[in-house]
Amino acid sequence: MAHPEQTTLEWLLLPHGMTFSVFETGDGAYYPKISHLALAIPIALFLSLFRRYVIEGQIARRIGKAYGLKNVIRPKPVQHPELLAVYRKSRRGVPADKMKELCKATGMTERQVERWWKDMRQQGKPGTLAKFEEAFWRAFFYIVSFAFGAAVVTTSPFFWDTDLLWIKNPMHHVPNQFFWYYTVELGMYISLVVTQFSDVRRKDFAEMFIHHVVTIALIVMSWWANMVRIGTMVLFYHDMADIFLEVAKLFNYIKKNDISFSIFTVFAVVFIISRLVCYPWHVVAGTFTIAPSFMLPGFVASNVFRALLCMLIILHLLWAKTIASMVIDLVRGTLKGDQRSDDEEEEDDTNDKPKTQ
Repeated sequence: MAHPEQTTLEWLLLPHGMTFSVFETGDGAYYPKISHLALAIPIALFLSLFRRYVIEGQIARRIGKAYGLKNVIRPKPVQHPELLAVYRKSRRGVPADKMKELCKATGMTERQVERWWKDMRQQGKPGTLAKFEEAFWRAFFYIVSFAFGAAVVTTSPFFWDTDLLWIKNPMHHVPNQFFWYYTVELGMYISLVVTQFSDVRRKDFAEMFIHHVVTIALIVMSWWANMVRIGTMVLFYHDMADIFLEVAKLFNYIKKNDISFSIFTVFAVVFIISRLVCYPWHVVAGTFTIAPSFMLPGFVASNVFRALLCMLIILHLLWAKTIASMVIDLVRGTLKGDQRSDDEEEEDDTNDKPKTQ
């Protein structure tokens, strides 16, 4: 039950009896205010524009084209009403029980119907150059973000002594570098949620969307409740492995397979260590074992934080399963591309003469 002096929000996010007035800046100390995170919105817009017109539009595109990458533009298949009606219900492939009926209605052979289905599925899918540009942007951001995060987090005493994450919580002064780390990361995740619908479509679209939304929720709530120290730890461990994944993709797109597989192996190792070892034991475990000894009572949101942090572990385990299967294929020599990507046919089909750009 809320303390008489607390609003409902204060009851949810702060210890019993504490109000947001304790975070009034003074005596050289800075405490977070939710209004300050509004800066993340223009940052998200800036990152989106910087990505599109500078990193992807200029740098990545020129590098990709130098390696012979291109976007294939397939001609739109002839629109057969009979085929379209069935296609809208079964995009993955031609239903076996409908094949003869469709061939009779359109005067096409089975091979021609299958070809039509394949061409329809390829409409709007990004080419190799577009995928290279996206991976280049993500690699660029994760490298810069991780470097800044490492400088911020690893030089902080609480990284080496996790008791300091909770002692005197939530009355922790927030240095300027923490503020910028938070707002830029929040801006990036906001832009990722928005652009996910236009980026390369992947099989783990739903998991990735949930991951981004959960991360945004953690960033906002941890800032609001001044649990910024643990929030920076979460961000730090999440950026670490992503660098190697995106760089591995870059080398895969330019057909440097040996280098790509080597970097992917490094990614798999770093992912397991950072997200399935360090993150659970260095960050999440403390919320159950250390935090209760230091935190003030009545902190309702602590259970919400624990649930969100554990939800990320579940998502990491799902991705670890995919990564393990890719590593097995790599060892067997049967790995082809990114298994997270939607099924795609080869762009260079001898039966087609697609345009390029």
